Amino acid sequence: MAKQTAFDFNQTGPVKPIEFHEIFGQNYGQYGLYVVQDRALPDARDGLKPVQRRILYTLFEGRYLSSGPHRKSAEIVGKVLGDRHPHGDSSVYDAMSRMAQAFSLRYPLIDGQGNWGASDGSPAAAYRYTEARLTPLAEALLSEDLKKETVPLLTTYKEDPKVVEPLYLPGHIPPCVNSIDGIAVGISTTVPPHNLGESLRVCIAMLEAGVLEGHSFSTEQLMNYLPGPDFPEGGRVMLSGGGVREYLETGRGRFIIRASVVQEQLTPTKKALVITGLPPIGRDKVIASIIDSINDRKAGTEGLVAEPPLDETNEERTRIVLELKREANPAIVLESLYRHTLLQIAVSAQLYFLFAPKSHRQAPATIPKQVGMVELLSYWLHHQLEVLERRLTFELNQYRVRLSTVEALIIGATHAQQLVRIFQEAEGKAQAKLTLQHKYKLSEEQAEVIANMSLSQVTRPDAGRYQAERTELIGKIEHHEELLSSRLKCISLLQQELRETEKKFGDGRRTVIDEAKLANPDVVAEVAQAQVREPLTLALYLDGTLKATSPDQFGTKSKAHKSDEGLIGLCAVAPEAFVLAGSNKGRIFSLPVEKLTLTTRSGKSESLARHLKLEAGERVVQLLAVPGSAFGEGAAALYLVEITALGKVKKSPISEYRSVNGAGLSSLKLAEGDEIISVMLSNGQGEYLLTTDTGQTLRFGDDKLNPQGRIGLGQVAMALDKEARIVSAHHWSGGDEGRAFLVTLSAQNILKKTGLAEYPAKGRATGGVVTTGLVGGDSIAATWLARGEVTLLVVTESGSLTLPSSTLPTLPRARKGQQLEGLSGQGGTARIIQLVL
Repeated sequence: MAKQTAFDFNQTGPVKPIEFHEIFGQNYGQYGLYVVQDRALPDARDGLKPVQRRILYTLFEGRYLSSGPHRKSAEIVGKVLGDRHPHGDSSVYDAMSRMAQAFSLRYPLIDGQGNWGASDGSPAAAYRYTEARLTPLAEALLSEDLKKETVPLLTTYKEDPKVVEPLYLPGHIPPCVNSIDGIAVGISTTVPPHNLGESLRVCIAMLEAGVLEGHSFSTEQLMNYLPGPDFPEGGRVMLSGGGVREYLETGRGRFIIRASVVQEQLTPTKKALVITGLPPIGRDKVIASIIDSINDRKAGTEGLVAEPPLDETNEERTRIVLELKREANPAIVLESLYRHTLLQIAVSAQLYFLFAPKSHRQAPATIPKQVGMVELLSYWLHHQLEVLERRLTFELNQYRVRLSTVEALIIGATHAQQLVRIFQEAEGKAQAKLTLQHKYKLSEEQAEVIANMSLSQVTRPDAGRYQAERTELIGKIEHHEELLSSRLKCISLLQQELRETEKKFGDGRRTVIDEAKLANPDVVAEVAQAQVREPLTLALYLDGTLKATSPDQFGTKSKAHKSDEGLIGLCAVAPEAFVLAGSNKGRIFSLPVEKLTLTTRSGKSESLARHLKLEAGERVVQLLAVPGSAFGEGAAALYLVEITALGKVKKSPISEYRSVNGAGLSSLKLAEGDEIISVMLSNGQGEYLLTTDTGQTLRFGDDKLNPQGRIGLGQVAMALDKEARIVSAHHWSGGDEGRAFLVTLSAQNILKKTGLAEYPAKGRATGGVVTTGLVGGDSIAATWLARGEVTLLVVTESGSLTLPSSTLPTLPRARKGQQLEGLSGQGGTARIIQLVL
């Protein structure tokens, strides 16, 4: 802040009158500009306001690091005020408290000890009681690169050249990961938080797309990596309405966020709605709004027990229990709570940041601008590249200076006797240095190095060490010169460093991105109705229909039936389980089982289109029974895995689908001509077996797949030959391999089984091994992974039959199987769907 000049009341001469409106307008304009630039808006290069940057730099300068002890907050506040921040102590401590609160910032920058407040609205204790230090993430934001002239260091209001502060911070943390709120004169900013891993991955994708070379990057491309905000306390962001896409594209938008709620059976006679994630408004306000809704007897809330919600929230989780009356419909109660309480709120986003002039990116950021996410991250990437180039330049200069010194030391160690004679014969140090410069062609600095050498520095080992260091320095100099001579190589290095930061600090998404329509009153009812009360067997058919039957209808002792024509799969559903349906277009649905009509194996099937909002050409390829406990707190790891015909795979936590309903959620973006052929559950362990129509089977470990969010691009599962397609996939969760077999059926009805042990584990994205001998243009139609002796139901275009797996020939992989008797159609097309239990 500029130093003020006192008014001289003793001055002489005429006094010039000035109109109040003129002086007030001028001064208010100056004040408004100061508030915008120096207090309220964040810098687009690091996402920080000046007070936040001053606090962090003071901690960094004082070495209050994550590896050291906590320090008194009063000491820190005093240092910030005394050296850098020309305002009151409350402004510093308030900003410091917010940076320490895990419920305020998605990624806290200060590691606080003591009472720093809570999400229930309780404030932080006074700064004389609390302690603080930097978090590892804050250290990455500050970075040791600060010492390498990567950012300008300015003097503070003290005007002391020894007391400086950075104009911005150099670290690899995008400016959008933490929420930002600021109100200036005529301008305000509200930036929702975003997931760090997603933000870095989209930055890497932008670099790969050539954004720094002027290539475009669309909002659609961005949303493949960064689908929306990620709040500290979770919740569910509703994509309907387009507000999320709007703010990502233009920098301004309004969207709805809901609490995450699950249904739990507390006791055999008591059930409850449990809130596991909250909108960003404060736990105390949410609970108060629920109590008010109950007291006001809002429609739908009569199903709640008339008691205050039980708040079981702690530092590790959010958990608020709303007990239901026995006769209550959970879906109706929840919809009422969304309508009448703060379990659902609207959030406005307005991405205003300060930018430096394009002609001088190292200058102070003085230009306020509303930007979309692509423009913001593009600017930040330009900044990161400049920081990288300045760091490389600094290191290169340091290496050159050191090389000059080392070369002088080498001369000193190699010609020690001659140098001693030169100094003995010289009339002074200055003359000796001139002689050295002339004889050995040295610079003045090198001559000074030799003049200051001691005898202990001229031993033979020293000479060898100097030579080794010289070789190393020359290599570093050549490497840095090569990098600085190529912008593309610098960009490649920046990508590598961003990947390292993502690997070190990236974490999973907390906020679910929900595509459900808000106007649908059954948005949660369909999820509640998907929970099974009695054991069922669901039969899925090729024509898009299904049957819900009792388990005995498709028991191991049952025989093939004429009605089995078109059968493609069975799903055994235990009580309290949920049923998910995966489609060929990469969408996941929740099937409302309670709406299904119980029938028999030979009874009439019903269309899935009655219960699921399927698109044209979309069909269900798999039904999955998910344990009811899978969505609860502390549940064991469970993943939903999708396999495509063209060799892609995606594994995502089952929790990503807790809000799915009959409208479906997109889960995998498919390439043209590709489709989902299998959807399965995995506990994150075991192995996968993928088989192509050309007779190749690949076995690889579950640990080769990295979990992704629901909206992910997937990974390559199997390298395919031209024209080959994956026709079946299975998950082996472990056990006795000696009792496990892969049963293969060809289009020409050639059947066999091969021991699982014959399939060696390979790496993901490889071609696998031969699974059977195919002749005469035959191809694999279906496979089944049999665990022990089971009864198989074989369904072809010409009929169906049952047979025990014990009757099948056990043959090596490369051997051809035997002709399946009892079914015609040998040599026909491969219209066999798959083997089913």
